[in-house]
Amino acid sequence: MATNSGVTSGREPGPAGAVKREEEDAAGGGAGTAAAPAEANGGTHAGSPAKQCALCPLGEAAEEALGPLLEFRCTAKQRPQGVAGRVVLVHSLCAQWAPRAHYSEEAAAQHSLLMVPDEVQRARKLRCRLCRKPGAAMGCEERTCQQTYHLPCAMGQVG
Repeated sequence: MATNSGVTSGREPGPAGAVKREEEDAAGGGAGTAAAPAEANGGTHAGSPAKQCALCPLGEAAEEALGPLLEFRCTAKQRPQGVAGRVVLVHSLCAQWAPRAHYSEEAAAQHSLLMVPDEVQRARKLRCRLCRKPGAAMGCEERTCQQTYHLPCAMGQVG
């Protein structure tokens, strides 16, 4: 079984919920949930009524542990198969632990993070070693190991 110490993103994560949704700030706050725009089909996978993170198998129910589901604008090429619209949802901690995502003050940064849609695109081809579902962005810290994991799977919160 993998432990958090056996999986790395190359940096320590910030506190849960450290990244706030721009829409919540503009609306005067909220419960920390992401309300996806109508054209994004709620950011859900086709046929699924619940909101789903693009980088882990969990959704809204895991927001207390993984932070709020944040909306990231993406191209058709970047979003996972089965997701309609131009927005994907990613827990704040899942985004922070994605290896190529990083904080930036650039205007192009979404929720102060760059490269999250690119990580979603890369991870959709990778299956988690533990749960076997796609979207596993985190790799093992051993350079020769090619196993990948979802953040909550590596933390022992799934399965």
